Amino acid sequence: VACGNYPTCKYIKKEQKEEKILMACPKCSNGNIIEKNTRKGKTFWGCSNYPKCDYASWYKPVEEKCSKCGSLLVEKNNQIVCQNCSE
Repeated sequence: VACGNYPTCKYIKKEQKEEKILMACPKCSNGNIIEKNTRKGKTFWGCSNYPKCDYASWYKPVEEKCSKCGSLLVEKNNQIVCQNCSE
């Protein structure tokens, strides 16, 4: 949203994006995993408590845990796989 009197008035207000909360953060348990974008527009998922918590993933996490190592499962190429042991 910008002022209609440009160039006299240079007021600009950015629109707030609605955060899509997926689940509680597996690393800090205080924040939530939300969908974010890099400066170049690539989507990733990270903790809402950044920079206190640095959890981030290029793949969308799911709320299930790996049966082998107990790590978080992610959706990668339309398949559910473990972040750590690739099962």
